[in-house]
Amino acid sequence: MAHNIARDNIIEILEKLLAKATTGKQQRILFLLSKDGFRFTTTTRAVKILAAELKCAESTVWDSLSVLKELGFVVCNGRIELTKTGKICSDFFGDENV
Repeated sequence: MAHNIARDNIIEILEKLLAKATTGKQQRILFLLSKDGFRFTTTTRAVKILAAELKCAESTVWDSLSVLKELGFVVCNGRIELTKTGKICSDFFGDENV
């Protein structure tokens, strides 16, 4: 029983840290990138799609991706991919949380 309580506390702490370390747009981008539709899309094309989806400037998306890269959530090598950490974090930012 004590093990489950500690695990729940850790998850709660991680959720709070993620919420503080990222903006709402960054959280939404992380969630959107977790969808298979971006799997084979070039980075430039993905930025255009994300900017349209989020109703913001492409530069805002590029800036957000830079932060997500620094946090180790995404890798951009011609296309955007979530890292293992990014995939785990995107689960915290499901539709109801973003």
